[in-house]
Amino acid sequence: MSPKKIVIFMLGVLLTLLWLTFVSREYMDEENEVAHGIRIGSFQMKYPIFWDIFSRRQHIENDKAMAIVQGKTPEEKSLPKTEDTLSVSGLVNKTKFVFPEDMNQLRDSIGAFLAGGNSQLVSNVEGRLYYPEPAQDFVKKLHAKLSQPSCRILHYGDSKIEGDRITAYLRNGLQTLYGGTGPGYFPIKMPYGQRSIIEQTSGNWYRYALFNAEQRKNKDLLQNNQYGLYANVCRFAPARGEAAGLKTASFTISPSHSYYNRLSQYTDVAIHYGNCTAPAIVTVFDGNTEIKKDTLVSDGAYHAYKLKFLTTPKKLRVQFSSTKSPDFYGVTVGSGEGVQMDNIPTRGDSGFHFTRIQDTYDAMSRELKPDIIIFQFGGNLVPYLTKNKVASSVKRIITNMQWVQKRNPDALFLLIGPSDMLKRSTKTTYEILPELVAEMKKQTAENGFAFFSMYEAMGGKNSMKIWYDNRMAASDLVHFSDKGTERMAQLLFQSLVEDLLSVQPPQMYRK
Repeated sequence: MSPKKIVIFMLGVLLTLLWLTFVSREYMDEENEVAHGIRIGSFQMKYPIFWDIFSRRQHIENDKAMAIVQGKTPEEKSLPKTEDTLSVSGLVNKTKFVFPEDMNQLRDSIGAFLAGGNSQLVSNVEGRLYYPEPAQDFVKKLHAKLSQPSCRILHYGDSKIEGDRITAYLRNGLQTLYGGTGPGYFPIKMPYGQRSIIEQTSGNWYRYALFNAEQRKNKDLLQNNQYGLYANVCRFAPARGEAAGLKTASFTISPSHSYYNRLSQYTDVAIHYGNCTAPAIVTVFDGNTEIKKDTLVSDGAYHAYKLKFLTTPKKLRVQFSSTKSPDFYGVTVGSGEGVQMDNIPTRGDSGFHFTRIQDTYDAMSRELKPDIIIFQFGGNLVPYLTKNKVASSVKRIITNMQWVQKRNPDALFLLIGPSDMLKRSTKTTYEILPELVAEMKKQTAENGFAFFSMYEAMGGKNSMKIWYDNRMAASDLVHFSDKGTERMAQLLFQSLVEDLLSVQPPQMYRK
């Protein structure tokens, strides 16, 4: 080949590669994360967009976000340090509560603080929790719920909470203040890593989730839409075309000692199931010792098979045998008192699926009686949301919250909005994000729900870049790293505790 033809060939290749950068688009990959590339039907090829390569990216500064990742409040960065003094006006403590580094010292620190009286509630301030008016009444109700002999909290959310992220920190903190142990809910077939409990399965387990985009696309869903309170079902045989004959499967759990200590303590185990229409034998083992053999109720309705222990079993195995698999809605592990908090991730979802769940949700609500229900959604909307769709999209989330509220009329509700998210092309915040947050703030207040903005809490516009530079965000500039997840959970928990200090009685912390 002549030099001229080689040059023409190379130019052709380069121009083709350049042309592909204009064809490349933003899409959601198999992990439901934002990616850039070429997508034709089921074919996906990651490829940069033109502006990823050639755009001039802004130099980003955000002093507020920098202060937050450093563990300070934005005010602390600009104001000189002063020695804390106790200032009491009537029953209002005007000293700012300082959180101890060790969570185990939190109760003593709060007890000492409340000796100066309750603090003033600071509500509806950027970066903190927003409450519907009258705000003080809502906070009093929160404290009353948490102070009950047993308080169950449901934490629904997208991929940012998978593996007990955010939930674990909140649960540990609330259990420290109000009592309770154990990690709460987990599905028998786990599709994600989990540090809060050690679980293994044997046999062929299948998982069905109404929010799973791939299953919806392949029409591999449960025909009856009976997904229960936790929005997914596990079976030891496929829902369609189940083979004849006896089938056996099991799951084994052990306490995790690699996370918060309270997670490794539990005495109550409940297996939530339904659609059991054939005799099913359940055999329970503590280690290698069989301790119980029983049958599940085979009337097709929802039931909870409960186990009670005096101490935490080191290795609990539960085995099922039947010619037809029941639907298992999940397992809850905890104690009979204090705060029990369930982590319920629905990857790729925007909080729109609840209204499609059938009456098993009602039955499980009556059994579990959730007191506080958290929705953490909105991030999956951001890349494709247009200005004219903001209000209606938030309304869909609110409608789903109201659907859940109708089945749990005594529960309190909190919506957690999305974090900052950056466009890969410019490494700057999606323009629609602040408008989405403002609309969430508006509609939650109108409907009697509390609201927390992760976007505001982490520092607002372009804060994700600062978090990423400080190893608190993933390279997709959408998700948090483990360090960032803990910091965000800490910000939410501290805001909640500071608000509860306005209503908590000092005697609550007296030994």
